[in-house]
Amino acid sequence: MFPGAPALGVRCPHMTLLEEIRSRTEPLHRELEAVLDIPFQVNTPAQYTALLAEFHALYGPWEAALSQYADQFAGLGIQLPARNRVPNLEKDLRQVGGEALLQSASPSAAQLNSFPEALGFLYVLEGSTLGGQVLVRLFRERLGLPSEALHFFNSHGPQVGKMWKEFCAGLQTFEATASAEENSAVVAGARMGFGVITDHFRNR
Repeated sequence: MFPGAPALGVRCPHMTLLEEIRSRTEPLHRELEAVLDIPFQVNTPAQYTALLAEFHALYGPWEAALSQYADQFAGLGIQLPARNRVPNLEKDLRQVGGEALLQSASPSAAQLNSFPEALGFLYVLEGSTLGGQVLVRLFRERLGLPSEALHFFNSHGPQVGKMWKEFCAGLQTFEATASAEENSAVVAGARMGFGVITDHFRNR
């Protein structure tokens, strides 16, 4: 348990669901950033290509797992196909000559047991798009990469803010009619999402 955090399964009635997710995942978010540390660890085109391959091994199975709930996401105004990032990873890998790596990285095992859990997991993936622009600038300056090799980190492009707001609106819609147990499952799904990504990169 993290210091100052409510016990798992106990909701904070004064918090919105979004606020509670942020509160319960903040230490996990910091841990993930420390493990990834992309600005420090990616200094060459080869390291960038390897990073893309690892993200592809991670995102492929988890986006497939999320897709089983596509209709429920759509009911919240969240169009899942428009948010899939595997196609962008494949474009980037082909651009940098990493086609062979599309199959070489060990894929992550993926299982989502409920829609609330999936909604929490998607929170993590969608939130990651918000910092992408910073990395796009970094990779352009440090590695001289063209836009054609930066689709993944530039996911959603100029629409990134709009799509994040749409996701948050969908989360709010879900919260309005969900039970306490369902809302807690969303928080658990987000915590799992951070843990899955951290473990994937810690063990690469």
